[in-house]
Amino acid sequence: MIRKILSAIVKRWGSSLAKQRVWDSEYKAGQWTYSRGGPNNEAREPIYEFIEKYGANGSILDLGCGSGMTALEMKNNFVEYIGVDVSEVAIEKARLALSKEADRKSVV
Repeated sequence: MIRKILSAIVKRWGSSLAKQRVWDSEYKAGQWTYSRGGPNNEAREPIYEFIEKYGANGSILDLGCGSGMTALEMKNNFVEYIGVDVSEVAIEKARLALSKEADRKSVV
């Protein structure tokens, strides 16, 4: 409980480096792990419909993209998708997930 409180404080008021370290440690620990059909597989986000409608054939900038699941869950009707996150671990997970998805689609 105390660790969660300290993490929240650092995320809100910590230095950029401190925030990055907290987010990196959470991603490394698997706290934000997502897998389709897994324990963190939430229902489709309601914002996706809006983004898909107004972002069609455009560019998407996802601030705080985490491990890139938004890009995987939305219809791929955009020209460009740019994900930005403070956690280098999250970005690496996003690259890996998107690479696997691209490989899966090229096989199908």
